Amino acid sequence: MDTNYAATYAAMADEELLALVADSDELTDEARKALWTELRRRGMEQQAQDTYENRPKQPASPATPPPNLVSVAYFDNVIHANLAKTKLTSEGIQCYLADEHVVRMNLFYSLAVGRIRLMVRESDRAHALEALRVAGDEPSPPEAYSVGVSESLFRARELKQVSRILLLLMLIGLLVTVLTLLSSMR
Repeated sequence: MDTNYAATYAAMADEELLALVADSDELTDEARKALWTELRRRGMEQQAQDTYENRPKQPASPATPPPNLVSVAYFDNVIHANLAKTKLTSEGIQCYLADEHVVRMNLFYSLAVGRIRLMVRESDRAHALEALRVAGDEPSPPEAYSVGVSESLFRARELKQVSRILLLLMLIGLLVTVLTLLSSMR
């Protein structure tokens, strides 16, 4: 979409431009440049700078979720977890994904932390479960997962042992090859 920001800002009243300055962080670079060009043209640069510096600050989102949260669904897949979170958010339910970043770093960490947990306030639990059922994301209880954890951990340990054995065999093969080459050089 081709937008002529200069013409739009030229048609605006001074008060409207100053109100726009307070939210100018949300504008595209092109729109922001056109805004400040118009403000300079009107001689309002200092007034706009003061407005920008004294704008109301947006409260930062909390780094930690509020207390009284309950898990309503568990996910192995980050994408599915985020889709469910988006569904709940669209329903007006504030929710959080616990351990999302841990699992994103390494999928096998999912076993250690108990999967990605979709968490909501205790008071929103029933509404969240209904919204997930309607969306087709039947929440899985933690008990259903706990049966598979020990099997998965056992398989992971087995794979780790097999990997070590294969690495050892590769190193022995490399050593034999090097010794053969050295003895043939004499």
